[in-house]
Amino acid sequence: MPSTVDVINQLTKARNALAAHTANLSPNAGQYLWTAIDDINDEIDQQMANGLANADYIPQSDPFKSATAQGQQFLGTLNDIKSFFGGAQDVLNAVTSVVGLILKL
Repeated sequence: MPSTVDVINQLTKARNALAAHTANLSPNAGQYLWTAIDDINDEIDQQMANGLANADYIPQSDPFKSATAQGQQFLGTLNDIKSFFGGAQDVLNAVTSVVGLILKL
């Protein structure tokens, strides 16, 4: 089980990789990326607020809980991003990383 600080670092890296591709996108493609970035930011914020850097990671926001409707919707958004940005390895790595966190718990 990763620690909270490890997950925050992983999510920050994923968020930054997605944000690097937000320029000059169509509104539809941009919406997928910004939705994912917002959900990642919410989870980072909740983890930071807990201040339990050495504790095991426990998802705090619904998009990161695979059993919730928001979690399933977020997984769909991430899969759409993978399809749209299939040629961008950093995006694929970022999405795969986030999906792995969601499905792990």
